Amino acid sequence: MPRENGMQDIFSELLRELFSTTIARLKTTRLNMLYEMIGVVRPGRLSEVKEIVKTAGKIVLEKNGVVRGITNWGTFLLPKPARKLQSVHHTGHHFIMRFDASPRTQHALRRTMSLDPRMIRYSIVKMGVKLEEIKDVGGHAAFR
Repeated sequence: MPRENGMQDIFSELLRELFSTTIARLKTTRLNMLYEMIGVVRPGRLSEVKEIVKTAGKIVLEKNGVVRGITNWGTFLLPKPARKLQSVHHTGHHFIMRFDASPRTQHALRRTMSLDPRMIRYSIVKMGVKLEEIKDVGGHAAFR
């Protein structure tokens, strides 16, 4: 599914902003675990998606984590209708964020995402703990 150039530029700009503070931290911080967060935001305003991704990135960075990458997958039909705050959603804007952080950071991110009314769904998956498991994982999550 092709992405609009405007969305691509916004996510590239956001990624550069998050990486500017992350690169120096990557060399000095002891990394704990690699996580991947898949988020589904209510469709409509791209500014809401950008704001949610920025908030998630800031939570990781404030707790001495490292954001490896953010991937914008765009708007897709949900597998089944999702109810959130007395609304039924049939489509959602999907994004992926890969980050290295401690379990406490991951818990804080979960808590924040669950309280945000703009989020339809989210899931955080641990991709690995040992260096051998996570050293070759890039920041970009390809679709299919």
